[in-house]
Amino acid sequence: MGAVQTDLRLDIASFAAQTPFELVVDDQDQGGNRPVSVTYSKVEIKVTQWSVAASVPDIVPLTVKQTGLKRIKLYCSKADAVGVEVYDGSVTPSSRSTDVNVSNLGRRAEPLIETINWQGSTRQKLKYFYDAPSVEILHQTVFRDRTGRTLSAPQYDQTAGEFFTSAEAHGALIVKYYPEFTLLQASYGNGAVATSREQFTAMQNAWMTGDITTAEIPPVRIFVLSNGKATEGSFSREFWPKANPGISYSIGPSRTVTHEGGDWTATSVTTETRRLFDPKDQSSYQDVQYITSFVAQDANTGRTMNFNIPAP
Repeated sequence: MGAVQTDLRLDIASFAAQTPFELVVDDQDQGGNRPVSVTYSKVEIKVTQWSVAASVPDIVPLTVKQTGLKRIKLYCSKADAVGVEVYDGSVTPSSRSTDVNVSNLGRRAEPLIETINWQGSTRQKLKYFYDAPSVEILHQTVFRDRTGRTLSAPQYDQTAGEFFTSAEAHGALIVKYYPEFTLLQASYGNGAVATSREQFTAMQNAWMTGDITTAEIPPVRIFVLSNGKATEGSFSREFWPKANPGISYSIGPSRTVTHEGGDWTATSVTTETRRLFDPKDQSSYQDVQYITSFVAQDANTGRTMNFNIPAP
C-alpha cells in the first residue's frame, strides 16, 4: 500500500491589512452631551421686617433626575462597523448591575486635517485609510531625496489610502479628508453600582459640602469588539449641579446669615427705607430699612437667582 503525503499551507499574505479600530471620547463637536442631573434642595426664604432666613430641605444626595449622555466616535471601516458589539466595563467584579447603556447612532463623517511626514520613507498612510477616502492637499513642503535632489510631489493611491514618492524622501503634507466613523451614545447614572458603598458615601458627602469633584468618581469604561478587533475608552462622569445649592448673604454691615451646603453668595442687595409714624403722635416716627430684593450667584456654575421681597 502506497503512502499519501499532503501539505497544509496557510497564505498569511491573503489577509487584508489591519484597518484602524479606535474609540475617541474627548471630541465635543458632535453635541448631544449632558451631565447627570441630580435632585437638589430648593432654597426656601423666610422674610420678616428686619431679616431674611434661608433653609434647604433634606434630600437623598445624588438622586438621579436625568441620566447623563456622552457621544463617542468609533473610527473603523464599514466592514468592521457591521458587527460592532459594545460592553460596559464600569462595574466592579463583585457587581453584575450597571447604570450604563450604549446605543449605536449609525455612520457619520466629518472633515479631518492631518499632517503627514516623510523621514526617509517612500510611503505614508493616512491615519484612517480605510474605505478609500478622497483627499485634498492643503499645504506641502519641497520633497527631497537623501542627496538633496528635489523630487516631484507625492502621488496618492486612493484604494490604499496612502501617498508614495519616487524615492526615499524627506518632506511633509497637510491634508484634509472625510473619514467615516460609527457614532455611539452612552447614557450613564451616578455611579452607585460602579463603586463601593463607602466610596459612594464619600461622593455624597463631597456633593453636600461644596463640590463633588473633590471625591473619587468612578469613570465610565466602554469596550468594543468587531471582526477580531477590540478597543476600549473611558470618560469621567459629569454632574449638575456639582454641589447642593446653599446661600450666603449679608444684612447690613455686620450681620451675616449663611447656609452651608453650597457656594451661593449674594452679589447685590436692594433695600428700601420707610418712615413709620406713631398713630397717636404724628411727630414721633422711626425710619426702618427693609430688604426688597437680592441677587445670589453660584461660584461653581455662575448661575444666578433673583429674590424679590415686597416690603410690608
